[in-house]
Amino acid sequence: MRQQTRKQKARRFLSYLWPNAVIGALVALAIFFIYYATKASQASKKDDEQCSLHSVRCVVLQYLPLGVIALVNFLGPQVFPVLVRQVDCSPNTEINLTLIWSLTLLNWASRGSPVLPLLGLLGSPTGSRRGNRGWGPCWENAIAQEMYKLCIFNFLLTVAFTFLVSLPRRLLVERFSGPLWVWLGREEFTVSKNVLDLMAGQTVTWMGLFYGPLLPLLNGGFIFLTFYIKKYNLLCNCRAPERHIQASRSTSFFQLVLLLGLFLAIMPLGYVVSSVPSSRACGLFANYSAPWEVVPEAVETRLPAEAQLVLNYMGSNAFCYPFLFLLSLALTVGVSQSRANTRTIQVLRKQLVWVSEGRGTEGGKNERCGGIY
Repeated sequence: MRQQTRKQKARRFLSYLWPNAVIGALVALAIFFIYYATKASQASKKDDEQCSLHSVRCVVLQYLPLGVIALVNFLGPQVFPVLVRQVDCSPNTEINLTLIWSLTLLNWASRGSPVLPLLGLLGSPTGSRRGNRGWGPCWENAIAQEMYKLCIFNFLLTVAFTFLVSLPRRLLVERFSGPLWVWLGREEFTVSKNVLDLMAGQTVTWMGLFYGPLLPLLNGGFIFLTFYIKKYNLLCNCRAPERHIQASRSTSFFQLVLLLGLFLAIMPLGYVVSSVPSSRACGLFANYSAPWEVVPEAVETRLPAEAQLVLNYMGSNAFCYPFLFLLSLALTVGVSQSRANTRTIQVLRKQLVWVSEGRGTEGGKNERCGGIY
C-alpha cells in the first residue's frame, strides 16, 4: 500500500466501495418490499366483507409478506457472495463480509420488517382506543399471528428447501452428466448459514414472546425437527464447503449476533410494555394504560412492607450507582485477566517451540557423537 500511487489507492477504494454499496441498496430494497407487502396484507384485513377466506385475492395478500421473505432469503445468499468476490480483500475479510451482508443483515431485515407496519397499528385510533372495550381490534393478537406465521413459515421453508430444492438437485447431478451439471454440483452445506438461520428464528421468538406465550414451545419443537432434517440434508444431499471458517472466530461472531438479536428484540418489547396503551377489546391489561402498571400495583398490594422497602432501595440511585461502579470494576478486572492469560499462553507456546527445537538439536548431536565412537 505504501508503494501504490494515489490512482491505484483510489481504484482499490472504489473496488471495495461499489460492491458494498450495491449490496446495501439491495438490502434496503428488500426491506422496502417486505414492509409494503406487510402493509398491503394488513390493509386487506380491515374490510372483512371484501376480503373473505374464499377469495383468492385475500389469500394471496395474507401470505404475500411470507412469500416475499422466502424469495429474499433465497436470492440474497446466492447474489451477495458473487458481489463480495469483487472486493479486493483477503479471504478472511471476504468470508466476514459475506456473513454480515447475506446472512446477518438480510435475516434481521426479513424478520424485522414485517413487524414495523404492525407497530404502526399502536398509534392508530382503533388500535389503542380508550373508550368502550368492544371497540377496536386486538393489535396484540395481530402481532402474535404474524409471529406465529413467521415461525411456522421458517420451518416450512426448511422442509421445502431440503426436499424440493436440495434433493432434486442432488438427483439431477447424479443422474445426468455434462458441463452444466458439473458446474451446478451438489449444494454446499455452510454451517454459518444454518446457525444464523436458527438465530433468526430465535430472534423472532423473543420478539413475539409477550404476544404469543406458546411461541417458545413451538420454536423448540421446530428446532428439534430441524436438526434431523439438516442432518439428512448434510449426509445425503450436500457437499463440504470450499472455504472453511475458523471455529475460534465464528464462536465469538455468533455470540455477538445472538446478543444483538436479543437487544433488537428487547427494544420494541420494552417500549410496548412500558408506554403503549393496551387494547380495550381484549387482553389481560385492558383496564390499564400500559402493561407495566400491573407490576407496581402488585408490589404495593401483595408484597410485605419489608420486601417493598428492599425493592424501592434497589431502584434508587443509592443502589444503582455503586452497583454500576462495582460492575465496571469487575469487567475491568475480567478483561485485564483475560489479556494476561492470552500473553501467558503466547509465552508458553514460544517456550514449547524452543524446547522442541532444542530436543531436536540435542538428538542430532547425540547421533553424530554415537557415529564417531
